[in-house]
Amino acid sequence: MSKKFIVRLISYQNTKIVNICDEELLNRKLKEGNLVVDINEEYFSGFLASEEDAIRLVRESDIVNLVGNRIVEAVLKEKLAHPGAVRKISNISFLMIYKFKSK
Repeated sequence: MSKKFIVRLISYQNTKIVNICDEELLNRKLKEGNLVVDINEEYFSGFLASEEDAIRLVRESDIVNLVGNRIVEAVLKEKLAHPGAVRKISNISFLMIYKFKSK
């Protein structure tokens, strides 16, 4: 059975936001120098999703916050972001995507 992703959906002022992390990263703290990143349930709690469902949510959302080598790799494979936008902290990939809408 393949590993899943933890997904949290948020709607705010007509904006669809999705936070997704590799399931094995939930409740981990990453440290790099003075930087500490807490991958906690408050930010990511939601539901488990397959890669296919996670990619669909990335396509449908206006703002996307991703944490994890597997989810970031899947998004890059689908050409939904530029590899240069990926930040690594303690060898874990982070990626934010903002889609601008014209009125």
